[in-house]
Amino acid sequence: MKHWRGAALLGACLMVGAVAVGGLRGPEDPTDAPIAATPDQGQRGVWDLLVAIPFRVDQPFTHWWRAERPKVRAGHLLVLAVDPMVVRPRQAAEPILFVGDQTAERVNAGFEDGALIVVVPAPAGEDGWPMQELAGLPMWFGEPGLPEQVDAAGILEARGLVPDLIGFSAARVQQALTAGGAGLRCQDQAQLYLHAADWIERYAPADQHIIERLRLTR
Repeated sequence: MKHWRGAALLGACLMVGAVAVGGLRGPEDPTDAPIAATPDQGQRGVWDLLVAIPFRVDQPFTHWWRAERPKVRAGHLLVLAVDPMVVRPRQAAEPILFVGDQTAERVNAGFEDGALIVVVPAPAGEDGWPMQELAGLPMWFGEPGLPEQVDAAGILEARGLVPDLIGFSAARVQQALTAGGAGLRCQDQAQLYLHAADWIERYAPADQHIIERLRLTR
């Protein structure tokens, strides 16, 4: 998967493109170690919801981690505690992360600290903020594949493989929202990534190289 005024400007432009197409992934040391097609630990590889932050953007951006390439106006920035082995970079296809009826964008690698920061698009209300309720929303790693090839039908199929999976309780979601503080109103995707970098620094400091790259996009 492709994840991740002179020379300085060219470098910055290339970095923004890398973020837009597939996020910024882990270090250049992927492994070919085998992985179970569908992890069965915790919430199918998602162990806890640590932080949840609603966001809205003034300039919609493309969700490249889904086949339809929908435009994103609102959603949630989440910090998830995950099984490090599930998110470890590898040369083969990786398990796709689903949140409800959406594919999630992984912003960092997360395997060294077991913390994954993700962007999850959601329908925007009239006020511009996400209408999606997180309580009870399943969050899981599905079969290995390329998220940019998954459409709505593929998401339904993936959900059908884990019919007994339940999401986090309303109390746990409220704790995560409280930990996240106020919602984020961002000008654009680049500004959203700046906030994501702050949370990576807090929960996944081993991904320092990703933090630095995200902060170069502004």
